[in-house]
Amino acid sequence: MKKYFFLIVFSFCSKVIFCQAPTLLFTIEHGLQNYKETIAVPFVMYLNGSYLKVPVCEVGSDNSSAIQECDNARETLLPWLSPGKSLFIINNGQVIKGIRIIDFTQYGFSDWQTYSAKLPYNPNVSLLTNNPPTGFKPVPFIKTFPDLIKRRSEDGRIYADKLIGRFDIDGDNIPEFIFRSDDYEGHFFQIFSFKYNYWQKVFEGGYQGV
Repeated sequence: MKKYFFLIVFSFCSKVIFCQAPTLLFTIEHGLQNYKETIAVPFVMYLNGSYLKVPVCEVGSDNSSAIQECDNARETLLPWLSPGKSLFIINNGQVIKGIRIIDFTQYGFSDWQTYSAKLPYNPNVSLLTNNPPTGFKPVPFIKTFPDLIKRRSEDGRIYADKLIGRFDIDGDNIPEFIFRSDDYEGHFFQIFSFKYNYWQKVFEGGYQGV
């Protein structure tokens, strides 16, 4: 009997209905058609010690694998994006207050879109999270800075890497540094963690663009 109970619990927890709430980080984007809308788009998910890419949905495809990907994206993200839920504003590494979600939407520059949250106003910050307990404590100051590799476009321009915030994602009381990195016709995100006295890149992804 215990064996079957374990299998049932394992099956439930292995699905996208998590036994532990994931930590999602969001950045603010503006609606592509209606620039009065403020959209919070998730770009990374942290769960059980791993940084994961946020599942996306290929809109309009009737391919079976695409349909399955969209189902996975809905089941993973919509529990945290439903109207009445809150996202929490991160300022200087700390959660300062919540903001109620008014609806969810799909956001993207192409057929590949991300389930995202519509907010009632623009909080004028670069980072939000769904999981406030990770950010209630002040984060310590770190004197060193990640050394990002310079990237160049085909015409020789250096792509910009902008530090948009720091936040203790993994709960070790040392903040991760989060960068928004320009790319050809879009941008993506890089996250660096300070472990064992040196910086290491722990995540790259969340591309938004054509």
